[in-house]
Amino acid sequence: MKKMLCTVAAVTLVALPFGSFAQFSGPPTAEQLQQLMQQMGAPAGTSLDDAGTSGQFGPPAGVSDMQKKGLARLQKGAKSMAKAVAQMDKAVAGAAKAGYPASAEVLASLEKGKAALAIINSATDMTDEVLTAIDDFNDFVDVLDVNIEPLNMLANFPKIKKQADREMANLIKAFEKVKIKIEKSEMDLTENIAAIQVKVDAVKSAYDKAIEAAKAGNAQEAFRLLEEDFFPNIGDSRQAIGMLDAVKNISRAVKSVDNGIKTAEKIIVKLKKKGIDTAKLQEIVAAAKTEMANLKTKLKSANFDPTDAVDSLDILNSLREQFEDVMDSAIGDEDVGNIKPLNFFGGTMPEMPKMSGGGMGNIQKMEIGF
Repeated sequence: MKKMLCTVAAVTLVALPFGSFAQFSGPPTAEQLQQLMQQMGAPAGTSLDDAGTSGQFGPPAGVSDMQKKGLARLQKGAKSMAKAVAQMDKAVAGAAKAGYPASAEVLASLEKGKAALAIINSATDMTDEVLTAIDDFNDFVDVLDVNIEPLNMLANFPKIKKQADREMANLIKAFEKVKIKIEKSEMDLTENIAAIQVKVDAVKSAYDKAIEAAKAGNAQEAFRLLEEDFFPNIGDSRQAIGMLDAVKNISRAVKSVDNGIKTAEKIIVKLKKKGIDTAKLQEIVAAAKTEMANLKTKLKSANFDPTDAVDSLDILNSLREQFEDVMDSAIGDEDVGNIKPLNFFGGTMPEMPKMSGGGMGNIQKMEIGF
């Protein structure tokens, strides 16, 4: 009688809809069993011990029908249970195909869930084996709840890894290319390069940790590392490399300015020989030299921003125009022969990266000249 009552109670309490894959109810309590016994005709106050295996009350009427209805309800719910098994099976297969096999615990639980489902579907009576199968399936659902999302994430990890691989390769390639250019320019930008190397190393570290986390089955950590530490910082690193490239480009303009100042000084010497007052011209050239020294100092800063050079370039442009105006006024109608055009900066300044959120932005050009 006790076994039969426990069986009916288990069906009543356990055979619930499984669509959400929530955990099933646990075994019935003594109080619940006593209530159920009274509903089935046992005298009030009957204890569980009284309803033991002696069978003194005999099988209550309708117990067999209740068992059958309970089993039918359980087997109807097994359709949702089968969906849970299928989803877990698909997640495990997807992760394995991506190169990230599920743990032994997950695989064992999946097999346990399949076996439990087979017992429930093939059952003709509510037996202890069926009740054990229900407990086994509950254990499987616990494992599913914890692991199905990470497994699906691992199945999709190769896609984001492919993008990360491409970004990492392009970053390293761009950095190496700029370093070679800097070496050829003979500029001392050791601090600039070291600062960018720190950024690139940090990005590479985040990438390596993400790959290792995925291999260990820790999908959440792998995705977190890429989303928080890799992709945002790789944009910053690209921007820094673009800045370094701009420094190299500006260095060419600086060389042109130096040559232009030398040309201006030759013009002053020639005008002096003609008896023309060059005091104002000399002041302008001195100011240009001071601004050039300021620009060169900026270029050597590890935190150099190419846009900071704009102020210096504007000042040098203004000084060039002043030099030409003062020179034309000083010469007047005098014949001083051919004077080499003053071209401190020639034409258009080399391309520089425009600052934008997290990465290389559009390229901008600046018209300059001294």
